[in-house]
Amino acid sequence: MLCLDELGSLDLQPHPGRQWKGPDREPRPRRRASCIRPHGVRHLFAAYGPARDRLYGHIENIKHCSKFLEFSRSLRSLYPPEVRIAIVCGNHSPRLTTKCCRRVADRAGTSNVEIAHTPTNSS
Repeated sequence: MLCLDELGSLDLQPHPGRQWKGPDREPRPRRRASCIRPHGVRHLFAAYGPARDRLYGHIENIKHCSKFLEFSRSLRSLYPPEVRIAIVCGNHSPRLTTKCCRRVADRAGTSNVEIAHTPTNSS
């Protein structure tokens, strides 16, 4: 079983200097939010395997069905093909099976993967 979720959009911009509070100094003032993102944002796809106590992740430039399929393919490669994998996901639209796009469901069926979606507005 793997628990999968994504986080984004991440604004990964390095800032010079020490930004954290240390034991011997006062905290620095908070940085103001910036809407300037000249290099775009990133999205984190992450999966936790409770049986192995491992966390797997990929950072992508965009979050859509193809990137989810790439990440699920990499998760599938962690286990032998005859082992059935259960992936517990939220209800983010790129993972949901719809009448117009069955790519996720078809890939799951052919690669011995079961995808379980959590109910709407659940944690």
